[in-house]
Amino acid sequence: MFSGHGTLCSVCDFHAPVKRVRIRSQSLSWMDNSIRWTMNLRYKLFKTAICNKDQNIYARYKRVRNEITSELRKAKSRYFNEKIASVRSAAAYWNLIAEATNPQLEEAKLVL
Repeated sequence: MFSGHGTLCSVCDFHAPVKRVRIRSQSLSWMDNSIRWTMNLRYKLFKTAICNKDQNIYARYKRVRNEITSELRKAKSRYFNEKIASVRSAAAYWNLIAEATNPQLEEAKLVL
């Protein structure tokens, strides 16, 4: 057997670790590209603030985080208000309630 196998594995684990992430089976209906773009910006700001320990970047991260929370709440509210307005039967109403209270998540392992 190759004697450097343990060393090779430790180097690979350090540079390309296996990460456990959540993957949604379907995208959230109320999320649009602008919200996704802002979420990516939030993530990058957080990583930069932690890496550099810069309070100004951290303050910007918190401001963007709060904006995203607000935008997500507004978008979700708009989406369900439109759905409720279009409901014409009791069965459709209960299907909407089930959709709102039971988002399906699927967990998977990905190597990034």
